[in-house]
Amino acid sequence: MVGMTDAEVARVPQGASAHGWTPHEAALITAVDDLQRDWEISDAAWAALKERYTDEQMIDLVFLVGEFILVAMALKSFRVPPDAGLEPLPAG
Repeated sequence: MVGMTDAEVARVPQGASAHGWTPHEAALITAVDDLQRDWEISDAAWAALKERYTDEQMIDLVFLVGEFILVAMALKSFRVPPDAGLEPLPAG
């Protein structure tokens, strides 16, 4: 992954409360979890991210997560196997 260490990628399933995330990284993880679970970003995560992001960037975040969810649904529905050599992330 570009910009993330292997340890960070492995820590993602542990969620925003896992040791080692910056407050901003934890807010991003919370926002993604919120979108997957509740279909909206919670007020707390929104406020934390607005400290750094513009309105346009917040819109981009919602659409980015939505696009990845769409791709995941399509790949799973079409039974597309993962690329050779890729291992799934551990369950959180």
